[in-house]
Amino acid sequence: ADTLIGLAEYMPGELMSEALALARTIQSASDRSRALSKLAEYMPGELMSEALAVARTIPSASDRARALSGLAKYVPEVVSEALAVVRTIQSASDRSRALSKLAEYMPGELMSEALALVRTIQDEYYRSRALIGLAKYVPGELMSEALALARTIQDESDQAYALIELAKYVPGELMSEALALARTIPSGYFRSIALIGLAKYVPRELMSEALALVRTIQDESNRTDALSGLMRQLKTIEADILLWKDAFHTLTYQGRNYFITNIPNLAPATISLAGGDKAVLTLVAEAMRDVCRQWP
Repeated sequence: ADTLIGLAEYMPGELMSEALALARTIQSASDRSRALSKLAEYMPGELMSEALAVARTIPSASDRARALSGLAKYVPEVVSEALAVVRTIQSASDRSRALSKLAEYMPGELMSEALALVRTIQDEYYRSRALIGLAKYVPGELMSEALALARTIQDESDQAYALIELAKYVPGELMSEALALARTIPSGYFRSIALIGLAKYVPRELMSEALALVRTIQDESNRTDALSGLMRQLKTIEADILLWKDAFHTLTYQGRNYFITNIPNLAPATISLAGGDKAVLTLVAEAMRDVCRQWP
């Protein structure tokens, strides 16, 4: 197998049929799958059907799915067959890896079936990994289904990281649903991790909702971390005195230098709350300066 893999790049097309015949004789299912996937990268189109026939001889479902996934780039119609093979894989880790590998070549009309397969993975870690692997390729109309699938993950860490990956591709109209899911994470630590991951994708109109979610985190350190993740977007905060006060209070927990550095991010909200009154803004600035002078 390793010899075939090493020679694949340099093998002339007229010898590729012979290489496929050799691949068919490899006893190890894993090695046959590896060799076939590598040969596929350099194989003439007219031999793809022969390569597919070799892939179908692999007895192990996991290795057969891997081989079919390697061919899917060149034979798109193989994806449906590969999904059917993935369904027969018993190992949670192998099923997760097979789905992730196949995701790149999966047409939108098969993604719902793929998500249904993710749901059948009992091990939450591997369910999360499969969801992360699919996230980039889930069409917008199925993202709500993907978020619902993330909700089925009970492990806080696995759920948080699945949510973070999905957030990169969640349409704006579903971000509120993503924030609602983050709110259900019991641990303040993992809720803050989720918020940090979501932060850069939160649209302006949901910033108050995101900041309100920060306020639900009891631990000051975790709360500060979550707020830090939102810091760049804090310029869009609505003129809400409670959120403004909470933002300032939470910033102070991080220390004097951090507080001073991030004051400009709250400037738009501060000006808005002051109604643009220069006298009020002067008093606020003087109060901040006095506090910072006495702050070690």
